[in-house]
Amino acid sequence: PWDKDEELTAEQLQSYEEEQLYVVEKICAHKKAGGNRYKYNVKWLNYPDKTWEPAFHISPEMLKEYWTDLRDNGTGEQQQVAAKQLMQIEVYAVEAGETANGDENDDDSDDDDDDDVLLGVALCV
Repeated sequence: PWDKDEELTAEQLQSYEEEQLYVVEKICAHKKAGGNRYKYNVKWLNYPDKTWEPAFHISPEMLKEYWTDLRDNGTGEQQQVAAKQLMQIEVYAVEAGETANGDENDDDSDDDDDDDVLLGVALCV
């Protein structure tokens, strides 16, 4: 998995591009997309433009980081919205069988799972 604090090599970036995986540099903003859904204004690593993306194009870890930052540093209303979104992320994680720290809640700890979520990487089709 990619750690956002580490530099990606040129080979890693090329591999992501070949697989149509793009690295999210930063989530800049959000807007309502109907109901309790949001779209996110995403700045992509090594690309000048930002795009509006649905949540499923962004890793859950990046969304959690975005909402946590907004909860901790936003205005009163932003903090309330962020707190609700963080609660939903936790509910989805529990429903998916993950613990609060993102680990799978599975008794087969020796099972080598290739379905790890890449932090900050999004699949765009």
